Amino acid sequence: MNQKRPLSPHLQIYRWRWTMFFSIMHRVTGVFITAGVVFLCIKLIVFGFGGEEFFEAIHSFAQTLIFQLAKLAFAWALLVHYCLGIRHLFFDVGKFINLRGGRFSGYAAFSIATIIWLASFQLIIGQPLF
Repeated sequence: MNQKRPLSPHLQIYRWRWTMFFSIMHRVTGVFITAGVVFLCIKLIVFGFGGEEFFEAIHSFAQTLIFQLAKLAFAWALLVHYCLGIRHLFFDVGKFINLRGGRFSGYAAFSIATIIWLASFQLIIGQPLF
């Protein structure tokens, strides 16, 4: 059973393409969003069983810089995932299938998500960006 078969290609031999990056980012943001939603659900469950002192602890933690940055990262990941999902819907109907179209749609998805994220900065943090 020891035959000389070619090995399966590995990521190291592939030439890096932007379309690979956009596909990987779509998966990574999906995992990040899932983790954020699980954390939110656990927090709400514990919050329901906690008392007033737990509310104060959560409220004080929500004012920290790390929590504010996490909210920003979660919002950006949500917007990027949403825009890349719309990009995949275009792929499903046969649009932007070639390399140039895939690159353009990825750039457009990231740009639109970042513009919306910057525009909604005040809603996310509670302070204007500029």
